[in-house]
Amino acid sequence: MKYNDSIQVTEHGLLYVIHKVELFTEDGFIASLYVRNYSEIDILLKIAEVRECLSIAHREFLSLSKFSLTFNTRWATEDNERFSTEQVLLNKLRSSLASIKRSYRESCPIVRKQQPMGDMFRDRLSPSVFERSVLSNGGCARDLFGIESYNDNIQTLYVEQRALFANVLASLMLCYKEIEKEKMTKADPDKCVELLEKQCRDIMKDLNDTIDLLQCPVNDVIQQSINQEGLRNFAQKGYHKYSIKTVRDHAISLYKQQGNKSNFAQVASLTWMKNPEKGKEVQLLIEHFDEFRPENRKKVSAEKILFFVNWCGDTIEAPQQQFYKILKTYYRNKELAEWHAVTVRKNKIKNLKEEQEKFNEEVRIFLEQLKEAA
Repeated sequence: MKYNDSIQVTEHGLLYVIHKVELFTEDGFIASLYVRNYSEIDILLKIAEVRECLSIAHREFLSLSKFSLTFNTRWATEDNERFSTEQVLLNKLRSSLASIKRSYRESCPIVRKQQPMGDMFRDRLSPSVFERSVLSNGGCARDLFGIESYNDNIQTLYVEQRALFANVLASLMLCYKEIEKEKMTKADPDKCVELLEKQCRDIMKDLNDTIDLLQCPVNDVIQQSINQEGLRNFAQKGYHKYSIKTVRDHAISLYKQQGNKSNFAQVASLTWMKNPEKGKEVQLLIEHFDEFRPENRKKVSAEKILFFVNWCGDTIEAPQQQFYKILKTYYRNKELAEWHAVTVRKNKIKNLKEEQEKFNEEVRIFLEQLKEAA
């Protein structure tokens, strides 16, 4: 009899395999020993095989863990235009899944009886290994003396097999967790917009010095869809549907549309997409940076830079290095204190919140005065 070991690549299929792997028990393992007539040499070979599979499964789990750190923080990935999320995740566990399929297949009863032919008997001819294996039956009779009554090699095989199943189960649960995170993000259109805009900014930073040399894409698929559906609707529907190349073309197109503006305005349009007025205020403050809170020193102090970058990001929790880089690029009068000095200074200010609020208010008044004088 032939057994079928295919896994349905859907969330339902993932949950099905998780349920079956969770059924691995000591009693099921002992029962699996009696399905095949294993010799002592066979047991030793199995130990070596399972250890090799365990090593691969552990590497795949670590790889998947690394992948999961960024997967749901990116609006587009390289694979989602071609594969579903379930395919992307399970593809990273090919060897792990192959190893447990082998374990299930080898613990299925051997049936050599001639079976009837024809389509009507297809299911009977190819039952699932997950259903027929004694490892997933969950109702195996309890061994009277337990695994301790068996020799050392069998006990070692059980420990290795249990570790393999635990490792694969951890990977499968991580896949399910990422699918649930994706659902939560898709349910929040504002979060989807935020991720799309952030990815555009990140692409601009990566291109940096080469952006001006690139040609504007002929077709900006994303912008066309935004014009038709609106930003929020499109960002929500398109989350994890487009390739990075498509987002890259959109980011370049956005940049080129700002060609009639100054270089700073181009950067500001990408940095403060949701608040373009903020970008104009940052530009104005940088142009008059020496006039605001003037300092009689060769370098701009770390404290002044700290408050500036916090004000740029409307946050007092932590300075953001991207705003430091903007200041360093467009402010030319003096040298700036090093970024390390800025982060050190942050930890030495006792009343950071109050001092930041005071700085923000002074900036507001200073910019109002500049606008009135213009």
